[in-house]
Amino acid sequence: MSSRPDRLVTAQRRAPVTPSGMGPAGPGEFVQPTLREAARGCPYWIVLLIISLMMPTEFSISLGSLRLSPYRIVLILGLFPAIRAFAKARGNVPADYLILLHLVWAFIVLFYYHGVGVALETGGVRFLEFGGAYLFARAYLTDFRSFLGFSAVLIYCMCLLAPIAIFESVTGIFIFKEINRALLGVPFYNTIEPRLGFARAWGPFDHPILLGTFASSAVGIGWALKSVLKTSTFGRRLQTGAVLAATATSLSAGPFASLVIQAVLIVWRRITDSMAHRWRLFTLLLVLMYIGIDLLSNRTPIRVFLTYLTFSEVSAYNRLNIFEYGSRDVTNNPMMGIGLNPWSKPEWMHSDSMDNFWLFQAVSFGFPGFLLLAIAAISLLRRSMASVDGPQGKLRLGWIFSVVGLILAGTTVHFWNSLFCYFALLLGAGAWFSHLETTADKTVAKRGPATRRS
Repeated sequence: MSSRPDRLVTAQRRAPVTPSGMGPAGPGEFVQPTLREAARGCPYWIVLLIISLMMPTEFSISLGSLRLSPYRIVLILGLFPAIRAFAKARGNVPADYLILLHLVWAFIVLFYYHGVGVALETGGVRFLEFGGAYLFARAYLTDFRSFLGFSAVLIYCMCLLAPIAIFESVTGIFIFKEINRALLGVPFYNTIEPRLGFARAWGPFDHPILLGTFASSAVGIGWALKSVLKTSTFGRRLQTGAVLAATATSLSAGPFASLVIQAVLIVWRRITDSMAHRWRLFTLLLVLMYIGIDLLSNRTPIRVFLTYLTFSEVSAYNRLNIFEYGSRDVTNNPMMGIGLNPWSKPEWMHSDSMDNFWLFQAVSFGFPGFLLLAIAAISLLRRSMASVDGPQGKLRLGWIFSVVGLILAGTTVHFWNSLFCYFALLLGAGAWFSHLETTADKTVAKRGPATRRS
């Protein structure tokens, strides 16, 4: 993050770069930086936002009914600089418009059900948290160096979180909560029962499941960094161990599912390295597996999935009821959803939370709200799937794995507060990949106009 040249900058000066100026042109011309050198390339506003996301919500400032958490303050201060930077950055992608439409639609739904006051406050906060974080990513993470810096800072965060999470899980003493109690006088009562003989670590987040989901999202990016950075064997093991430990100490099924699917994608990528259309084959296998479960089980595949993606029968039963009753609300209110009104949960279910981020979008904002956000995410992934050579291609693939893991976790986890903001940041972080010159483009360019027409 310093302004002085580092190994990465020097390497880019020595080596030819791609036509877009995004980084090293090809293999053999890239000088691998260390983790520290790579982190220097992370833009200041992104560093500030990531640090603020890891600060407890108790550090918020209240202005009437409005809560200004640390990350909201950073987003407010950096909003206009980000707009200026975005205006100068590389061109728009379809997801930019889809996310904007999602936020506008959510505002309309809130206005329809609750009036202008709630729409301005709740809808405005949604614009700030999700739209602001996405805008930060689109404005500042626009090339190889800045994205590599973002990835390095993310891994540094995992290395910081891991020992804290392990300590909390083993001792049952929650460091950030104790700091809040000592400095701010904020009482904390842990009502979450231990699992497997260990306490569920909180870290700086509002729930253990948020800690685990945040940590698990770094599996793909961490895997990519191992081949991009100059790191010792011990360093690579330490970074991998930090991500796994921070995920495991949450003792939550959603983060474990995110970790497993990313591991499966990494293994599949390795064993099919020389196979053409490997991702089409992988998708086909998933479809066949879904059909097989549907034929062989007396339950729907979604029910089977939710049952095995939990630590206990009680959690599985709750999630099945959430899915059943939430789906009923969506069917009854397909266009406008129900806004902030109570969803039709079972009478015996005391909690109002809906542990399914994607279902929550459909229940609250109808099919339009859900589809706009889902298609935006799919669009970003689809536009980044083209083959790209060298370290850029490795980072692209790692980002795709991380986003897929986070999307899967969202089927059993609701993203709120800092994790909601982080999801938008991670989505926007990979948008620049769609502007890369792909391997196919290079091949066509070498073959000439005749091949181009074919």
